[in-house]
Amino acid sequence: MSIEIKSALAEVAPFIDEVIARADSDKNALGFLPHTIYLEAAYLGKLLVATYKDGDQEHYAGHLLFGGVFPQARIFQLYVGPSHRGRGIARELLKFLTTRLSEKSWLSVTAKVASDLPANKVWEKLGFVIALVKAGGITRGRMINVRVLDLKTPSLFDYLQPQIPAEFRLAHKLSPNKPLYLLDLNVFFDVIKQRPMGPESGNVFRAGFENNVRLMVAEEFVEELKKTSYDPTNDPILTIALQQGRLPHPPESFLRPTSDELLGIIFKERRSISALTSQDKSDAIHIATAIYHKASGFITNEVAILRAAPILLKKYQIEILGAAEFSGLTTDKENPQNIHVISSDDEGFLIKKTVKTENIKDIETFLSGKNVSQSHLEEARITGHDAPEKVSVYETDRVIFYAHWYSNRGPQPTADVFICADESHHDIEAVVEHILTSTADNLSRSQPCLVRLYVNEGQSTTRQLAISHGFTLPEGEANSSHKLQRLCVRRAITEKNWESTRHQIETRSGIQLPENMPNYTSHSQLIEILLPGKRSTQISLSDLERYFSPAIFMLPGRDGVIVSIKHDFSEDMFRSGPQSSLLSPPQAILRRERVYVSSGRTRNVFTEGAPILFYESLDGRGRGSVIAIGRITQVRVMKKHEAEPSIKARGVLNSRLLDLISSDPHVTEVTFDNILVLDKPVELPTLRRIGVADGANLVRAKKVAFTKILEILNESTSHD
Repeated sequence: MSIEIKSALAEVAPFIDEVIARADSDKNALGFLPHTIYLEAAYLGKLLVATYKDGDQEHYAGHLLFGGVFPQARIFQLYVGPSHRGRGIARELLKFLTTRLSEKSWLSVTAKVASDLPANKVWEKLGFVIALVKAGGITRGRMINVRVLDLKTPSLFDYLQPQIPAEFRLAHKLSPNKPLYLLDLNVFFDVIKQRPMGPESGNVFRAGFENNVRLMVAEEFVEELKKTSYDPTNDPILTIALQQGRLPHPPESFLRPTSDELLGIIFKERRSISALTSQDKSDAIHIATAIYHKASGFITNEVAILRAAPILLKKYQIEILGAAEFSGLTTDKENPQNIHVISSDDEGFLIKKTVKTENIKDIETFLSGKNVSQSHLEEARITGHDAPEKVSVYETDRVIFYAHWYSNRGPQPTADVFICADESHHDIEAVVEHILTSTADNLSRSQPCLVRLYVNEGQSTTRQLAISHGFTLPEGEANSSHKLQRLCVRRAITEKNWESTRHQIETRSGIQLPENMPNYTSHSQLIEILLPGKRSTQISLSDLERYFSPAIFMLPGRDGVIVSIKHDFSEDMFRSGPQSSLLSPPQAILRRERVYVSSGRTRNVFTEGAPILFYESLDGRGRGSVIAIGRITQVRVMKKHEAEPSIKARGVLNSRLLDLISSDPHVTEVTFDNILVLDKPVELPTLRRIGVADGANLVRAKKVAFTKILEILNESTSHD
């Protein structure tokens, strides 16, 4: 019997009723899903159906229903009819899916399987390992095996070949920022008017409230509501909508041709007979706005848009999700207290830099439940002189993260790091980011360090974060390997140290930088490098700095900006003082990428890719010195209330202080990373001598020429 796998809407549609009937017949194993989800999945190309022929008739044999948010896919149902089991149909469905996902650079696929089901043996044979065991619903009292298969996604360095530019798209899509999704008007009305899709649409908003994702609307969203409102001054629906963060219209030069293209794709039939409605045109503007602002996706219940989802993803790299699918992706993680990094037991989180003997039992219990290999479990038990360095993270009395590493601090520093995380925890990403950033920073303080990272099997979120931090596969490792590596270079690279840095990078990684330091043109400029084996390729300056972070390449001509920050905020943002505070800082200190906010009138001072110098003002206990440098990754002007979510997660201000920045209703939000706290702060008298400080003592953000930045950096490394 020959099996075919169908995925296109036209091929799958004739079998949807049978898919629903089969799924409903085995709710014990598959659970219950609203019938609308199957049609929605078919439109999105996320329902696979296995068929066979009997004469001229084609019959159903099984199906696979999947979804997910890049780069982590999820299987919701995998079913094979009883009379067709044992013939490898499940394997064929899964092979079709994993091949498609791997080609598009997805990292993993997850499935939840009740521990009491015989199907666990099948999942195990298919290569899915148990990453987590968690309690199911109260009604059945089941335990759920969360099974994960890591995909054979191509190595990031394989993508560095000039003829395969997809790596750069992958690098951006793996940003550790919370993903940004735009809402369609129909999702909003489903909740407000309690329509049939109201519960699923409500879960979309809940995900935003719990800070799992960033939810915003297009400016067109509000304009459309105003058109239909009977009384815009007293309309509760419009009032609620106005509280949502909004993305402004794209420039007309982009909006007009893009929305016109979208109309031809989504509403092809209506356009061909000149029957487009005003709502159709508004929908096109919504999606064009999402594309322009590089949103992760667009959430809608509009059938025509869902049907066009595969085309929109391929052409514009914008993910279209139905509210029902999105709802199932964002309601799993626990929602405990916010993270605090503190030095003694207290409420919240405790990062124990030195793991004591009495903590080993807690760590063993944690690791045993995470399918950790015996060798790593034994290393965690080692105490005394031969023990690795260890870090554990607690929430109250429960371990949620553990890492240990062996480091060689000789002439060519290396470190072997093992990490294991409770990925069900709501704030685990901040913990992982903090450990990845702080460990790399500490290991590379004296000279570049090659960090070899082992991510525990099945932990796709942790692996994704590591890749977003610049980790790649070592040469010779299989594409599905859990081993990753990165060369950490903690310095501002200038012409003065170019030759020594170039030599250190080559000896540790086999990568050769150009013999002469190139001049700066933009953060996206391509730099020619030689990969191991003398393979020549080009990589953008932005990506090069990510792979070697927290390095900043001070290429000649790379002008920057200097901003002022008060002492208390400086401590919270950088922990740069001679005596760090014991108080719990905001989450910003845990993040690789952080946010600085100034008046909306300063927008023209900031440029993406430019170095940003932080001057700690003399106010309070301030040192009157430049204390850190980073690189700007994004600049946005927005209303104050729209800036609050990102400031809460990656900044150090609260709503009251945000209002004090200026009377301007808008603020400039500057995102930056590759943070280097200067070993020797550069004081105000020196800044005046260099010609950076003005009569206002750097109260306002101001541009700084490359030559001035270079003088400041030289002062920060000079010896008295």
